[in-house]
Amino acid sequence: MRKERILIMSALIAASAVTTQARINYPDTRRVDTVDTYFGTQVADPYRWLEDDRSAEIFNHVIFPVHIFISHIN
Repeated sequence: MRKERILIMSALIAASAVTTQARINYPDTRRVDTVDTYFGTQVADPYRWLEDDRSAEIFNHVIFPVHIFISHIN
């Protein structure tokens, strides 16, 4: 009986910890229709736009999750 109570209490504590955590909503990552052909095989590269590390769009895409993380740990 004691083991059952401990098990039930542990399950309740674990369930309450999971349900009280705030959900973090990260932005969706845009995809593009870029396809390269290598030796006759077409290879999709939907995230190629992320390779332009000098783009303002990339900067904002990277900074937003950092901002979410910092606000989450404070």
